[in-house]
Amino acid sequence: MEWIVGENPNDLLFIATKEPIDHGSRHSEKRQSDAKMRLLDLVNKGVEASLVQLLETGLLHADPHPGNLRYTSSGHIGYTHLLFFSPFSSLIVIGDLDIHMVKAHLSPIWTRFLDFGLLCRMERRHQLAMLAAIVHIVNADWASLVHALTEMDVGRPGTNIRRFTMDLEDALGEVEYTDGIPDVKFSLVLGKIWSVALKYHFRMPPYYTLVLRSLASLEGLAIAADPNFKTFEAAYPYVVQKLLTDNSAATRGILHLVVFNRQKEFQWRKLALLFRLGAMRYAD
Repeated sequence: MEWIVGENPNDLLFIATKEPIDHGSRHSEKRQSDAKMRLLDLVNKGVEASLVQLLETGLLHADPHPGNLRYTSSGHIGYTHLLFFSPFSSLIVIGDLDIHMVKAHLSPIWTRFLDFGLLCRMERRHQLAMLAAIVHIVNADWASLVHALTEMDVGRPGTNIRRFTMDLEDALGEVEYTDGIPDVKFSLVLGKIWSVALKYHFRMPPYYTLVLRSLASLEGLAIAADPNFKTFEAAYPYVVQKLLTDNSAATRGILHLVVFNRQKEFQWRKLALLFRLGAMRYAD
């Protein structure tokens, strides 16, 4: 077992938001600004790390609270209960379980996840449905979102899909978009979906609750430092990259729903957005 050296997110948050500032002191102001920058970078990388686990491996750290996260400028391979995940690593080891990871193009700062006591294992069809759900929320395609929820085993057999879709449209239709990304907090969208789903007595599978809790936890940490932080903005560039590079029938089907409307007309604006967001991820 290896000792983990890194900054605790709570410490960064305190420096960024609560530590007394010596007004007029450039050092004090820079210390606060740097702490906020590192905290938001940790969350951005934490969101992407969670998506890589979710969509590539099917095994997700489901409890990324501040006590389980460290921000560090170096990286190693961790083991068993004292463990980290980095998109730079080619292998992650949990006991006797080996999971091959996909390398991500990130700057050389690592986010470490500790204490893998709460894990979430995803079936492949649930992974694809979760990918589709993120895409459909960003594109305000509520009918396709309902289909994705059904694929996640959230929907109940016999549900009036048309009525459920209409209720979902009423709940989410007022979401505003900035540069093609929902200008809304992930937790708010999640709350609206849950309120409609509970009306229809939908079930919330354990994996579904854990995945959403994981992302909502990271968003809450970021919003404490920056009220304007948007999880969708942090997550979608990776999702776009996944759609554009994963040449499977399932991802091609999701991509088809994005670039063609119901009249089978090509949507150049949405395609341009996909390429812009995909390029953004590598530029960062």
